[in-house]
Amino acid sequence: MGGGVSELRGEIHRHVLIAKHYPLFLEPNLAVMRYFLRTAEEGEGADKDRPIDDMPMDFVITNKKKIFEEASTEVELLVENTGVTKVILNAIQHFHELELAPEFDPFHRWYDPPWRKQKKMRRYLELAPTEVPRFRVAVLRTAIRCLRLMVQCKDAATMLENLDAPVILNDAVVANPLDDYVKKDVKAIFSAIYGGDNAVKRIVIGNVQVVVEMMMENSDSAIVQVAGVKRLCRLLADVHAVLYSSLTNAASTLLAGRSTNGSSSGGNQQPANDHPPPSPEEIAKAEQQLAKLFHDFETTNAVVLVTKTLTRFDVDQYLALYMHVCRFIAFVAMEEHNTKLVGQHGGIEGSIRLLFKAREMQRQKKAAAREEAARQARRKGVPPSEWSDAFDRKKRLQPAVVEAEQAEVEDPNNPQPVLTVGGLASVEFTPIEIGQQAIWALDLLATLDFNVSMMKLHRLKYMLEEIRLDPDAHELGSALVVTRRLRLIRWDEIGNASTKK
Repeated sequence: MGGGVSELRGEIHRHVLIAKHYPLFLEPNLAVMRYFLRTAEEGEGADKDRPIDDMPMDFVITNKKKIFEEASTEVELLVENTGVTKVILNAIQHFHELELAPEFDPFHRWYDPPWRKQKKMRRYLELAPTEVPRFRVAVLRTAIRCLRLMVQCKDAATMLENLDAPVILNDAVVANPLDDYVKKDVKAIFSAIYGGDNAVKRIVIGNVQVVVEMMMENSDSAIVQVAGVKRLCRLLADVHAVLYSSLTNAASTLLAGRSTNGSSSGGNQQPANDHPPPSPEEIAKAEQQLAKLFHDFETTNAVVLVTKTLTRFDVDQYLALYMHVCRFIAFVAMEEHNTKLVGQHGGIEGSIRLLFKAREMQRQKKAAAREEAARQARRKGVPPSEWSDAFDRKKRLQPAVVEAEQAEVEDPNNPQPVLTVGGLASVEFTPIEIGQQAIWALDLLATLDFNVSMMKLHRLKYMLEEIRLDPDAHELGSALVVTRRLRLIRWDEIGNASTKK
């Protein structure tokens, strides 16, 4: 057994050398990937009667230890050689760059050494130039399948995470028309790397297609929905930051020039913005990225998917979800098509519910402030004593207690905080900021008559009137900015037939 293991270890190393010397040649990489896959599938510990694809995903997630123990010796030898994993990831990342190898092959002796006389000399596949695209995809599929079998070993999952394999696999799945069989292999690899909660970690590094796929597969998970909406907003915000930074710099320069000309003193003035403005190439690239994002939203039906979350989750328990969805609406409602989709699938009702929730939170905040003021007034009428001063001092120095289920769990290995279900009921925004976000979303949605009629149906008219007639600022009247479009709506004319004669 020892001699066979050493011989197999040497063959694996020789194939790694072939792939390293031919990183962009099609035939050598195809031969190497086929060898790795054949070695992993025909191992002495492989159960051919029950392949790993027939196991349900819940069994794979909950019985990882048992599956790791059942990995074959061949798979363990593949994982033992770090170069195997690097070569496979390189083939996945650069498969679309593979070209036909030249006829003269000085390193062909490494593939099957001539001193092994008992075996025939193997040759690479002879491919026609017209078959190059098909065999590029074959290299990709074979490499992904090989990784799928290798993650049965515990060390392989750690190695893949350290080599940025999730990002490479995400790009491979999205950029290529792969079938469901290969996508299933990629999902299994992510499950082996991240465990059961692989959806949120895939969303953090994914693009629109990956985010939509994860949100659809985990439609009942509010945590996944919040992570997906936040990722989409982040993609949009990064592009808008480049597009609008030039306008911000121009406005800052203009204001600085006016203040310099109008000032009588000749003191040194610092520029308003030290960041250099983006170049025309960067702006053009950002515009292309924004157009691609909106195209991806349309092809994946992301706007409808995100908006429908407002109809499935309650605003009291999932306030964070409502806040980020309204932020997403404010980004995408600039186009009339998206505005129509948001209005037809519950975006208006959800935004109004968020506005009502902001009013309720502001009322509670004002009531708590009045109670605190009354308590302080009552205490002033009572003569101070030593025990009361000590009690107040102890209470003032006591740290705030945060419930575990309502806090964000900090993972030292992950810079992004992991939300719990209880933490979705609270946000770090003030009631005024929450209400203003809802107002911005409603302002963009009010460009269509259908949406305005839906606003009247859901009593937005009375809510805006209460905000306007709030003299003591008990609710949101003094701080909330109601946009001009919402203030000029003629509510009495909405839904009525024309009475002109």
